[in-house]
Amino acid sequence: MYKVTLLLSLLFLCTPAGAHDSVFYCVYQTNECVESSDPIPIENAEINRILGDVVAGASNFIGFVDRHGTTIQFYVDQPGDIWVEIPSPENKGSFGKRISNNDMMLLVKKLEAPYWMYKGTLKLKFTKW
Repeated sequence: MYKVTLLLSLLFLCTPAGAHDSVFYCVYQTNECVESSDPIPIENAEINRILGDVVAGASNFIGFVDRHGTTIQFYVDQPGDIWVEIPSPENKGSFGKRISNNDMMLLVKKLEAPYWMYKGTLKLKFTKW
C-alpha cells in the first residue's frame, strides 16, 4: 500500500488544478461512498487519497464526470485488475477494457475533458448491457 500511495502522490504533484470536473466513488472497506447520481467537485490531493483506497480492494470503484456529462469510470475486479469504461446509455451499453493499476493511475493523472475521446485513444470495445 505504501508504494501505491507514494506513486499516486508523485503523479498528482504536477496535475493541473481543476483537471477533474466531478467524481463519484465507493470504497467498500471503509464504507466511504459518493453516489454516481450526485458526483462532487474534488481537489487533486483528495483524488490521490481516494485512488489509493480504491485500488486496494475488490469491488471498489471511482468515476469522473466531465462538464459535457460524459463519465469515465474504473472498477476494481481485484487489486491489479481494473475495468475502465465509458457508459453509453443512448446505445444501451458501454465502451470498456481491462487495464492495470499503473495504467489507471497514469490515465487519471492525465485525464482531461472531453472524456468521450478516450473511447478511441484507449481502444475501448463496445458491449451491450
